[in-house]
Amino acid sequence: MNILILSALSIILAFLPPSLAEVNKAYQDERNKILQEEEKLRLGYDVILQGDEEKADQIFLRLKQKELQDGFENVEKNLPGMHYYKAKPLLDESKVYQLIRKMPKGALLNVHPPGAVTSKWILNNILNKDNLRKCTNENGVQLLTFRKKFDGCKSESVQVSKGEAKEDWFNLYTPTPEVTFKSSEAAFNQLCDMFDRIDDALNYLPMLKDHYRQFLEELYADKVLYTEVRVKFSEPYDDTSKKYSLDDVVKEIENVVNDFKKTHPDFIGLKIIFAILRHGKEDEIRKNFDLYKNLRSKFPNTIIGLDFVGWEDKGLALQPFADDFTSATRDGSKLFLHAGETNQLGSTDQNLVDALLLNTTRIGHGYALAKHPYLMRDVKEKDIAVELCPVSNQVNSFVEDLRNHPGAILMSENVPVVLGNDSPGFMDFDGLNPDYYYAIMSLTPYQAGLKTLKRLVENTIKYAQLNSQEKTQAETLLKAKWNEFIKEILKEGE
Repeated sequence: MNILILSALSIILAFLPPSLAEVNKAYQDERNKILQEEEKLRLGYDVILQGDEEKADQIFLRLKQKELQDGFENVEKNLPGMHYYKAKPLLDESKVYQLIRKMPKGALLNVHPPGAVTSKWILNNILNKDNLRKCTNENGVQLLTFRKKFDGCKSESVQVSKGEAKEDWFNLYTPTPEVTFKSSEAAFNQLCDMFDRIDDALNYLPMLKDHYRQFLEELYADKVLYTEVRVKFSEPYDDTSKKYSLDDVVKEIENVVNDFKKTHPDFIGLKIIFAILRHGKEDEIRKNFDLYKNLRSKFPNTIIGLDFVGWEDKGLALQPFADDFTSATRDGSKLFLHAGETNQLGSTDQNLVDALLLNTTRIGHGYALAKHPYLMRDVKEKDIAVELCPVSNQVNSFVEDLRNHPGAILMSENVPVVLGNDSPGFMDFDGLNPDYYYAIMSLTPYQAGLKTLKRLVENTIKYAQLNSQEKTQAETLLKAKWNEFIKEILKEGE
């Protein structure tokens, strides 16, 4: 009888619903599994931290999470949710930002030299020169030149009077970006005017050399050990009647870099991406491809490839020049195409399609890539790095809150990403520090720490156009500098 009763009870219990505790455990197990699977997809998941790195990561995460929590509780302290120009005066108070400043940045792979040097240096070293002149072009934009007669002028050129020049001629900073830059058009108009304004002044040979030297000094201070720069070539000039060529531009840049390396032996170098401006008549633009081929044949170790730059929404698309790009790369040189630097969907963003069809090596900005899942998958499979410039995108009014930047989607899918700063001088950036700060604080999850930062930094060397000897040197230097950075973090935990 007892056996029958026990059997009956067993059958009844088997059909009873599970207890609340069992339900909760099953739910939590499934929830944790989902979170773990998501985590495995993210950029940096497979980075292995060892020894002191693990301790440093705990310290870094404690600082990061406290800063995020403080921001949740007090909106006035929520730097990761602020526009950079709003946060800029407050960033010195951020312990995370101060650590980012000490972090080695590897390589800078998306930068335009005319807009890369601080406006203060431009004011003190260019705008205050006695022989600087000004005029206006056909669009009413003020141009600066050291020539007495400049073909770009549509008005008579006159000397810039003492005290007339202002730092804000080359600085977009405003404490009220929501008022100054109500659209990307408003921001780009000012930015493009700055490039036009300084262009011929930087073609003046003494300025070209001084400007590149200062660019390297600022890079080095930002803990960057190598760079690839977009250069829009023009023939230089000086105070004589001597005729210079584009070859002379390359030679002068090479000389500046070689001199810099003599006093900074842990700087790897600089290479040039020939930049063709996407504005103008197609026939005139096509002439640049022949100029590129000529320069590339003479300086194959310095001129590494080709790009199509400028305000993408207002400029010409890649598609009409597909044959030209294909022809230009038959010598083995590569493309580093700006594409998808737009909020548009179904028009300008289609440059991404052409960039991939043209076998671009990297994509400049790629802001619109997250809207194209097929292209995003293709980029990942082909291991094409996207040069993200999140703070530049914010200044150019593509996104107000960087927590909404599409780079967060790319990083969550482990799309190859490197960080650039585009035009850090004109945009009043503190080197690459703002981009790395917002990347780790705004574009990544609460739990993302040194694994993510290490992958971002290592990617800059991985996707740089370095030969085997240069890459070995860069990796060795970066490893040593990263270990020094880890020691700096450990000091925060003492």
